[in-house]
Amino acid sequence: RKMNNAGFGSFRLSLLMLFPAITSILFGFFVLFPTATAKRNVFADLETAVGTSFDPHKTRLPLTKPLKKTNDDVVIITAVGDSITEGSCSSDEATKSWPSQLFDMLGANQDTFIVYNYGVSGRTMMKTGDYPYWNEEAYQLALESEADIIYLMLGTNDAKTYQWNQTEYINDYIEMAQSFLDMNSKPFLYIMVPPPLYKDGVYSMNQTVINEEFPIIIPNDILNPLILQYGQDRLSLISIFNNMGGNELTKYEAFCDYQNCDQCHPNDAGYGALAMATFKAYIEPIP
Repeated sequence: RKMNNAGFGSFRLSLLMLFPAITSILFGFFVLFPTATAKRNVFADLETAVGTSFDPHKTRLPLTKPLKKTNDDVVIITAVGDSITEGSCSSDEATKSWPSQLFDMLGANQDTFIVYNYGVSGRTMMKTGDYPYWNEEAYQLALESEADIIYLMLGTNDAKTYQWNQTEYINDYIEMAQSFLDMNSKPFLYIMVPPPLYKDGVYSMNQTVINEEFPIIIPNDILNPLILQYGQDRLSLISIFNNMGGNELTKYEAFCDYQNCDQCHPNDAGYGALAMATFKAYIEPIP
């Protein structure tokens, strides 16, 4: 049955009256539940606005020479890595790097714990890489640190498109891990899968290598052979990759805010999350 003019006018008026309420509901829905694309767009805007002046080969932190261990009750923790261990792109590498925040979580008491940060920006695990960690003073200091615990995380710079070689990476990683495990102090070694890369091509890094290959080859081709050689009571894995967003890249906020946004290095909050993962691994019993 056709609607008369009066009825149609009343119906149209009702729709007009409801329109503000409908638009308000829809707006609230998209604000509260933004799509993944919308989230990515927000961080792309942040990247443009904030950017970074980071020089990937400039080391900022002075190296601390290890002290002679005189008290067996003191636990010495040595962190080995690249700029992500050094704390690059944080507001203050000396206090916001993950080793510094780990020290705070352990009570910040040097009578109980000593934490050495031997992260060196831009360095590779591969001996054939552009800046091998093997050639650094930091590597020698790590070997001399009399560590009880070593956290080892290298690979992000190896994944640059012009130098990645999986076979060399695996062989050199195992050799470096062995050099730490054979120290006189017989440290426990945590092998760490680096965090995901949130944008392909950043600093010439290959996102596929970091986000798809590392999570497979580090536990299977590096950790497992070492466990067979040294036993499960000497090594364990920490997947920083999973802790910081994994393949789904769910933790943009740990890499991108108004402090820093290069989508490779964490911000202060991200370094805190990384420290929390290392702290949790330390306090949990080894299976």
